[in-house]
Amino acid sequence: MIALPNINIAEGTNVSIKNADIIYSKVSSIPSADAGVEYQKKWLENLVLTLEAILCIDVGYFEPKPKTRFEECVGNMLNPNRTS
Repeated sequence: MIALPNINIAEGTNVSIKNADIIYSKVSSIPSADAGVEYQKKWLENLVLTLEAILCIDVGYFEPKPKTRFEECVGNMLNPNRTS
């Protein structure tokens, strides 16, 4: 675990990927997921299949499933157009 105060989600993801790359230099991709959301059952499988098929950047959509007020606020910030 790496504790880095005062960084945002994207910066944290970048730090994780850079450190994973050092440790796992033989992997071809590193999936990243955010906490406080619910992913479709086969999201990782679909991501890998897409990457293998087109070998480019792939993005996905998630629907926040907050359990706390904080998670609700973060979900609204990341996906402001959603309806509750």
